[in-house]
Amino acid sequence: MIEATPTMYRGTRCRSVLEAQHAMRFDRLGIEVVYEPDKVFLAPKWSYVPDFFVKPWSAYVEIKPLSPTQDARKKAALLARKTHALVHVFAGQESIQIWGLRRPSFILLDREIGVPTAEYAR
Repeated sequence: MIEATPTMYRGTRCRSVLEAQHAMRFDRLGIEVVYEPDKVFLAPKWSYVPDFFVKPWSAYVEIKPLSPTQDARKKAALLARKTHALVHVFAGQESIQIWGLRRPSFILLDREIGVPTAEYAR
C-alpha cells in the first residue's frame, strides 16, 4: 500500500498529493468540482466518500495512484449503482477507467495537464 501525504490546495486539505494535483488541474481547466462531496452508504454499515464530484459531468471521480484493485473496482461499481451516476477511476496520471451505467472503457489522458484527450460525452 502506498502511503498518502495530505496536501493543501486552495484551502482544502486533500488526502494525497495526487488528489491535490487533480484538484489543481480541474481548477486550471475551469471544471467545477466538489472535493469529498458526500458520504454514500453502499450497503448497511458500509459508507464510502468519493474523492470528487465533477459538476459538469454529473459524475464522481476517484483517484488511485496505481491501477485500481479489485476492491476499488467493486466500490466504484457499487457507487455507480447506488447513485445512478457515472464513476471515473483515475489511475495515476496515465488513464481513466470509466465505470457506470455503461460498460467500462479507457480514455488516454493528456500527459501535460492530466485530462481526457477526448471530450467527455454523456
